[in-house]
Amino acid sequence: MEVLCHVDNLPDEILSHVLGLVACEDLGAAVLALPLVCRRWRHVLQHHVTVSLAAPAAVAKATRAAGQALPSRPRIACTIPTAIGRFHKVAAIDLRPFRWVSVPCIESIALSCPALTSINLAHSNCLTGAGLAAISEGCPALRHINLAYCNWVTDAGIASVAQHCSSLVSLNLTFCKRVTDDGLVAIASRCHDLVSLQIAYCDGISDTGLIAIGSGCPTIVSLDLNCCNWVTDAGLAAIGSGCQALECLHLCFCNRATDAGLVAIGSGCPAIAAIDLSCCGWVTDAGLAAIGSGCQALESLNLEMCILVSHVGLAIVVQECPALARLNVVGCNGISDIGLAAIAFSGSTIITGRGSSPSFATSVTLPTA
Repeated sequence: MEVLCHVDNLPDEILSHVLGLVACEDLGAAVLALPLVCRRWRHVLQHHVTVSLAAPAAVAKATRAAGQALPSRPRIACTIPTAIGRFHKVAAIDLRPFRWVSVPCIESIALSCPALTSINLAHSNCLTGAGLAAISEGCPALRHINLAYCNWVTDAGIASVAQHCSSLVSLNLTFCKRVTDDGLVAIASRCHDLVSLQIAYCDGISDTGLIAIGSGCPTIVSLDLNCCNWVTDAGLAAIGSGCQALECLHLCFCNRATDAGLVAIGSGCPAIAAIDLSCCGWVTDAGLAAIGSGCQALESLNLEMCILVSHVGLAIVVQECPALARLNVVGCNGISDIGLAAIAFSGSTIITGRGSSPSFATSVTLPTA
């Protein structure tokens, strides 16, 4: 006999997921109406649902395919203060890619959601220091903040976050061009539990900021420094000496560092499981050897376009890192069949890109020996 599950029998976690999907599709109607259905729905919405003002990708794709227009962002923006007012205990808000949230809207969120722990403001074109200050002052419990591509965020806003949100765990500042070392110094002085930091493409970041992070944020697990052109060995040395819990490091296009920086990382960060060295033309076998001998938990290594590495360094990494499962050597002209043969006989299963030998496909899987 088939037994149908009534909505009232659903656990809060499942019901919150369903209601969250409905709210994502039509914030203006659904978020305002759903809490009025019954007490339980209101309770679930206030305590469990993540509010998102971004149309899901599938909905957006289907809407465009049908020749229809997505709901007007300014029209939705008008509903934010009223909608957020119903969610006093909401823990997470995702405003991506809602680019036109005004400062008054940001301030209303800050006033209405003191228990907020996560906010995504990526790509916001209107977020200023005043808006960021309002959020940080009104939501001191924030632990996760995404400010990627927020062009108007400055050190003053980041300093406000550091001052009021000392429990911060993850911070994404990718492409925040106005953030400099001063912002990182402020974060390092107050946010000692930081686990994830993304500062890729931040032109104002140099060794000074990394030295502060190395001394003030020992719990860093993931660090993205892609295209931080002013980072040198001194900055990497500070990370190596202060962030021993580091597991994931991105150094793509960090062209002012040398093998000495990798030696510092290899000797100080034994827990590293993934490292991206793509387009770092300065990496040689000496740097690879340091990573191989010091980071034996390594699982993923990206060496794309590292033109100075050879099969000698690669063989050391493969020999010293038995957990290595993913390897990219696209454009590594110094790695030949000899280096790839070392992988084949290492007893590991590794996905690799093309080296100098045309006999290998762009992506091949070498079976366990």
